[in-house]
Amino acid sequence: MTDVAIRNAERERDALAVKVNAAQAQIDDWKREIARIDQFVADWHRFAGTSPEAIPGKSDKATAKRPAGKNSAKEDVARVTRELISVHGTPIQRPVLLNLLRERGLVIEGAEPETVLSTMLWRMSKGAQIVHLKGVGYWMSEKDWPSAGYSPQSEGEGEDSHEADEKSEQRESETSGAFALDLDELEKQLRSLGQR
Repeated sequence: MTDVAIRNAERERDALAVKVNAAQAQIDDWKREIARIDQFVADWHRFAGTSPEAIPGKSDKATAKRPAGKNSAKEDVARVTRELISVHGTPIQRPVLLNLLRERGLVIEGAEPETVLSTMLWRMSKGAQIVHLKGVGYWMSEKDWPSAGYSPQSEGEGEDSHEADEKSEQRESETSGAFALDLDELEKQLRSLGQR
């Protein structure tokens, strides 16, 4: 009697698993289609020379609530970046990623917004499991991307080039007589000046 009950339960479980897999395949198709549309919109804005924020009638609660000049939290940027990469299914280059993040209401400002984005993701790279594949774009660090020679097990090959870029910039800075300033330390000093 118990064997029949178990067989029936397993049969029902297997039938439901087939339905779940079919539904997940459909969801994945829809996500890929959304990614293609997002890419088209980002490309359109880039070639039209417009900003997604300039679209009449488009408003985003996250943008409306955020005070001017304050960037979104790096944790939010990293989380949405992983979602976008997952939907796209391929690495995303920094300019495209910046546009897609802004379309979702995230604020990334500064003299060089792409550099701000790069720094945010680099600081979150371990916790958010995001890696920058040089010449390819941002990708999920736990997944292979063979065309860039990246494998999570091959640490060092194709992985985040931010540190190497920083060392190169530091060498250039040192040779020109300038010095690097720790931004966290600068923020602390500015806060202490504001409290006096």
